[in-house]
Amino acid sequence: MGQEKRRCLRLDIELPVSFDIRSSQRHQAITTTLNVSATGLSFLTREPLKVGQSLILVVGLGKGQRTRLPATVRWIKESFEIGGPEYLVGMQLDDKAEDEQKKFVLFVAQEMIRRANLS
Repeated sequence: MGQEKRRCLRLDIELPVSFDIRSSQRHQAITTTLNVSATGLSFLTREPLKVGQSLILVVGLGKGQRTRLPATVRWIKESFEIGGPEYLVGMQLDDKAEDEQKKFVLFVAQEMIRRANLS
């Protein structure tokens, strides 16, 4: 089995996430995270993204809060579903928006603590 490359713990949580797609027509893709960490997140989408592609992710943090996170596509796993292909996408957060990333990391840490206290 391959060695785990992740530096941070992952939290299985569904958060709303959207991002703009610039192709022949600009539109917004809306999906939900599968898991998050202090350095990245993953989600399913029907949008054919490319490894290395940069996106601005708008992530809902609950209670009406959102954060805008610059991120880069690190990996993609394609599967074929009814209605067309679907892509499991792994995103790495960029360090370009420190304040926004701090807000996201704080949310992830608080959610991990909250869940640990429930166990």
